[in-house]
Amino acid sequence: MNKPKVAHISTTYLKLSESYIYSFIKNHKSYDPFVVTEELINAPAFPTKKVYEIQKPPLKARIVNQIYRERFFRKKSLESFYLKHLEKEYPSIILCHYGPTGVYSLPFRKVLGIPVVTYFYGLDLSFSRLEKVMGKTGGRFSIPLFSRGNYWRDALMYLFRHGDFFVVPSNQAAMRLIDLGAPKEKVRVVNFGVDLESVKPAEKDTSSEDFKVAMVLSLEENRGFESSLDAFKVLAGEIPSFQVDIYGDGSKRREFMERVAVLGISKSVQIISDYPYNRFLDNIGKYKVFLNPVAVANVDAMEGWVNYSMMQAMSVGVVPVATHVVGAELIDPGETGYFIRQNDADDIVEKLELLYKDKKKMVSMSENAKERIELYFNATKQTAKLEKIFDDAITAFRV
Repeated sequence: MNKPKVAHISTTYLKLSESYIYSFIKNHKSYDPFVVTEELINAPAFPTKKVYEIQKPPLKARIVNQIYRERFFRKKSLESFYLKHLEKEYPSIILCHYGPTGVYSLPFRKVLGIPVVTYFYGLDLSFSRLEKVMGKTGGRFSIPLFSRGNYWRDALMYLFRHGDFFVVPSNQAAMRLIDLGAPKEKVRVVNFGVDLESVKPAEKDTSSEDFKVAMVLSLEENRGFESSLDAFKVLAGEIPSFQVDIYGDGSKRREFMERVAVLGISKSVQIISDYPYNRFLDNIGKYKVFLNPVAVANVDAMEGWVNYSMMQAMSVGVVPVATHVVGAELIDPGETGYFIRQNDADDIVEKLELLYKDKKKMVSMSENAKERIELYFNATKQTAKLEKIFDDAITAFRV
């Protein structure tokens, strides 16, 4: 018997930092997945059986597209290209990755007569962040005659009225989505899942005196980075084997590198910006601690309340030390890791010294962190939960 098909729609498939999307696609058991995208990138890193890249429309069509997008929340000139592949595969359900994709995919719900489920990841949980990242009217330019006053608020309200289910990666993200206007009865939580087979740890030498710390972050703004560097200066003077590898890139990279030099910690701290995410995964098993000191001023700056890189690190026994912003659903203080206060260098020093000085405790926390991911955040279990939502959406749609 043939499995029902699920169409994954992602504007870009796939950024290296979005491997959590691939984990869902790779681990389907009850549904046969395929992907439709406007831009196919990094294909060798994410081998997928069926991926359709739609044709780019001419300039005139893109202008028409902007008019429809601003007034009717539709990518009119692209819909026929999407439908060409959707009608060929004839899925039972569509899963849209990110809120804006859900908005622009609603016409397919009516044409194909199938439900549309949307997964919200983080930046789409804030109207102001959507404006900053995707433009005030959903594109690079606007047409004054057709522009709306609050485009993304209106667009998401339209999605909340007509979409079938809305999925988020954490309980906190669910509360945020409901605050934005999503009907509570349509919101579901499915955590990111780590594909345990794809994360290959190096053999750990628990007796080693090396104390290596990993960080993965975007070097675009402070968000707790300055306090980390101040902490590293102290730790480099107290722990002979102290080493931090920071994986990331961004407009502030040079500024942060200069700060490292000024503090005199260049021998202990290196910033890895060439293919940072791939290199992090290659080296993931070498670290004792994964540090995420992210600090946010308000709820609009938060991105889903979970950190996938930290989950991957925990899956191979790397102990997380993080702010509550990203660690709330992963860290059991003193058991699987430690919380740190935002922008508090002294607290970072205290928690890392605790781990360094109590190796027995660190080994125990390492084992607990790994077990927590295996039990609650593995890709097989989370994809099964997602497929149950598909079943519910299809049943409800037919009523």
